[in-house]
Amino acid sequence: MSDITEEENVLVLTFANWDEAVTVDNQVLVEFYAPWCNHCQALAPEYAKAATALKDEGSAIKLGMVDVTVNQKLAIKFGVTKGYPTLKFFDKSNLKEYNGVRKSPDIVSWLKKNTGEPCKVVASKDEVDAEVVEAHFTVLGAFADRSSDAAKQYTDAASKLDGVVFLVTDNAELMAEYGLVDGAVVAVRDFADEEARVVMDAEKSSEAIATFIAANRLPSVVEFSDETAPMIFGGDIKNYFLIFSDSSAEGHAVVLATFRKVSGNFAGKLICVFVDTSKSDSSRIIDFFGGKKEEGHVTRIIDLTEGVDKFAPDFTELSEENLVKFGQDYLAGNLKKHLNSEL
Repeated sequence: MSDITEEENVLVLTFANWDEAVTVDNQVLVEFYAPWCNHCQALAPEYAKAATALKDEGSAIKLGMVDVTVNQKLAIKFGVTKGYPTLKFFDKSNLKEYNGVRKSPDIVSWLKKNTGEPCKVVASKDEVDAEVVEAHFTVLGAFADRSSDAAKQYTDAASKLDGVVFLVTDNAELMAEYGLVDGAVVAVRDFADEEARVVMDAEKSSEAIATFIAANRLPSVVEFSDETAPMIFGGDIKNYFLIFSDSSAEGHAVVLATFRKVSGNFAGKLICVFVDTSKSDSSRIIDFFGGKKEEGHVTRIIDLTEGVDKFAPDFTELSEENLVKFGQDYLAGNLKKHLNSEL
């Protein structure tokens, strides 16, 4: 690929050089993009960081990009006619579509899991810290013997979960730093005002590890944005406790503090989401869930397990007592679904 132009370690692919770059012997993640697309522009720096990270590691995996406005034949050949950016992974003779989070750590993690070892071996706290800085969340497993049953369960979970960086160590000093015994698993995070380390107490089965991660990979209350949307809606939990509030409005800080306090009651059961109605990128989710900016502080529970089921409260005061009862009534099956016209 010596004659193919690169921009920040990303191959610039065209109809003319495609057959040289993408062959049955290569592994190339290709972004089909349009220069005018805002989402493509937002992805560009993260995509370049992912390409650079892989290159620095000596990985054989390459990242490429195709400008669909000047390479329409390629776009049509691979069924990319709308929806930019579209990312397709040409894994030798296999073709997979990437639909994960569009951040460098997530892209790199997904590629590694789909091409080989799903866990990254670390031996120092600096290595763990570097992953947390990039991804904000990682999980560390301590296994003296990678062939043990517990280690195999950990590896199995890593191979099945996209968007999560799985670290593994047998280093005694690193285990001591985190207070881990052989076979322990800890979530390491940098969420504001929340525990930086959460040790897993349950048995270490693949399913239990996945459940533990689902309960801890997001802040207790996550703010909705274009960046966080894939993390919010892309996991296994499909039940959402939402509060819509204007961050500049009177009483907002109290409402958000109350919601954070309440959220602990529903860890692993409901994803608690704050939607700032003053931000432009919130308009779509407000419309989708039947909200109105002018309504002030509003709460809803949404079930996306099968279709879209919406639940509205019978109260307007977002007190701790009311919010806890609302969530508990939903989980107990005591709430009636609402139509959009009723919200």
